[in-house]
Amino acid sequence: MNKKGLFNLLRIVISGGLLAFLIWMMRDSFGQVLETIKKADRVTISAGFLVFLAGMMLLGVRLHVIMKSQNIHLPLGRVIYLTFIGQFFSNFLPTAIGGDIVKAFYAARHTGKKLLTVTCIIMDRILGTATIILMLLIVSFFVSESIVNKALFSFLIIAVSGSAVFFIVLFSKKV
Repeated sequence: MNKKGLFNLLRIVISGGLLAFLIWMMRDSFGQVLETIKKADRVTISAGFLVFLAGMMLLGVRLHVIMKSQNIHLPLGRVIYLTFIGQFFSNFLPTAIGGDIVKAFYAARHTGKKLLTVTCIIMDRILGTATIILMLLIVSFFVSESIVNKALFSFLIIAVSGSAVFFIVLFSKKV
């Protein structure tokens, strides 16, 4: 068996082993899990799944645009595939950036531009964080009247302001 075939066999064995371990860990509550799945509203589950897929596609498009701006030419389908791989590993690796590390590894293998590829993935993460902060700020103004703890709202404004200063400094050509 060649090296690639052995690697694929190893991946299948590890994946199967992890699935078997997961099922073994849930052996006492497996019936409850199946019962919950049977009772779940299929329309809601399907809609949630489609929203998740659309979000993953948009994340892939965002990373593709960032990579393209840095003259890294990976097909959009490959970038979306790498986004799904990163999401998969983010669910299992112990850090929040574990999926980004795996995504950077695979993307760098395809491009040969290691530093630039890693930089694009870091930039993608920074843009994602900025987007979440902006969305939080916008939503907070719509629900500010219903926030019981005004100190929380003040902290939110301070955190968003600090983040804005951070991003201004980060993207400043003078700094």
